[in-house]
Amino acid sequence: MTVAQVATFFERYAQAFSRLDVDSICDLWAYPAFIAARGNRTSLSETEFRQNLRGVCAFYKAQGMASASARVVDLAQLTDSVASVRTAYELVDDDGATITKWVHAYLMSETSEGLRLVASLPDEEMAAWDARGASMASS
Repeated sequence: MTVAQVATFFERYAQAFSRLDVDSICDLWAYPAFIAARGNRTSLSETEFRQNLRGVCAFYKAQGMASASARVVDLAQLTDSVASVRTAYELVDDDGATITKWVHAYLMSETSEGLRLVASLPDEEMAAWDARGASMASS
């Protein structure tokens, strides 16, 4: 996988979040999806991931998100088919003002269906929301 391919992938990912398009976001994941943050870990089936994602999208909407952007800041090939990726996210409101921003870590895999996310490490996102007084834990 190349930096250009991964950058294009995350542009699509951010655009799907901007539309709050749960189906398109889910299509960019391989299942089970693994999430690890703050010492906790979970593995989610597609149905469970979709349910969790609906809550995340509702949370973003409640915070006033009009659009999201993602920029790849680090890509490290771990094996022939798996890489670690770090992306810088920014969520903005209707006026273009930044709501919050953070760096997010993922594991990404090349699959027969193309690039897919397999693991999310959202510690920095959770900290960014906590700093705003808007804990994701309640979403």
